[in-house]
Amino acid sequence: MWKKEVKNKIIFFSKWIILIFVIFSILFKIVDFNFANAYRFDHIFNEKHNYFFLFLSLLGLVLNISLEALKWRTLISTLESIKFVHSLKAILVAMSAGLITPARLGEIPARVVFLQHENRISGLSPTISGSFAQFFVTVFIGLLSLANLIFQKALIQNDWKWLFIITSILFFISSLALIFMSRNLGKCLNIKLYSHWKRIADAFQNIPLKTNIISFLLSFLRLCVYNAQFYFLLLFWGCEISIIDSFTATFSIFLFLSVIPSFILADLGIRGIVSLFFLGLFTQNQLAIIFATFSLWALNIAIPTLIGSIFLFQIKLGQKTHNL
Repeated sequence: MWKKEVKNKIIFFSKWIILIFVIFSILFKIVDFNFANAYRFDHIFNEKHNYFFLFLSLLGLVLNISLEALKWRTLISTLESIKFVHSLKAILVAMSAGLITPARLGEIPARVVFLQHENRISGLSPTISGSFAQFFVTVFIGLLSLANLIFQKALIQNDWKWLFIITSILFFISSLALIFMSRNLGKCLNIKLYSHWKRIADAFQNIPLKTNIISFLLSFLRLCVYNAQFYFLLLFWGCEISIIDSFTATFSIFLFLSVIPSFILADLGIRGIVSLFFLGLFTQNQLAIIFATFSLWALNIAIPTLIGSIFLFQIKLGQKTHNL
């Protein structure tokens, strides 16, 4: 009995430690975001803003998380049926775990904790599959956008353009091969796997092609929502830019943010620099770009992470039902 009480106390205090880490991580990143200190903040705050654009960005936050919850719920349906609200909580808690772990490694196992105990190992496969779908769509669309910028704005010399094209083609072929291998993981390895690894490999194979297609479509929609949010925030902060130019730049921005190691992205200044480079090709309003970048981070990372850390206290590791 006393062992159970000690275990419960350890879990309880661990949740509080995670919550404190989440809050301090967010505060640290806000304080560390001093890239715009050289500018006069009173200038941008004294301007009149169209709060309808901010409202649209907030709607984008709800839509973005809902699409991710729907995608994970669809992928995990091959193992068990879960409610949409349950999936939504899993996404938010996973974001909290991802924020305080290197390279956001805690995000995937944090989701599967919300599954029934016997499905948690197998649940890693559809969760990883969904993350890869988002990565593939972001990089693929980003490469197309970057190619357009390279030829339109002459960002690199002609000798390097063909190298970029060849690299992009190789990435596309490699990704298709990886998708095929993930669906036939056990056959490709052709070795005797340990029970846990075999369950993960089998779970990859059991994801229907239709489910994977839906996952990629939802990932594309999420990427479009991200871009729309960025565009609305740029307009809110007074940046005059067309939607085509904004999407072209932000697709390239998210490409770089997806391939740069996440521990570097802890510095919001890096996000600001990448945004300034690509959006600076279409507008000179650097202050609006910086504030839009910070606002996007606050909307899509800081707010969901804080909400997720609250849901964290509802998790019971030994629980086998969905009553979280």
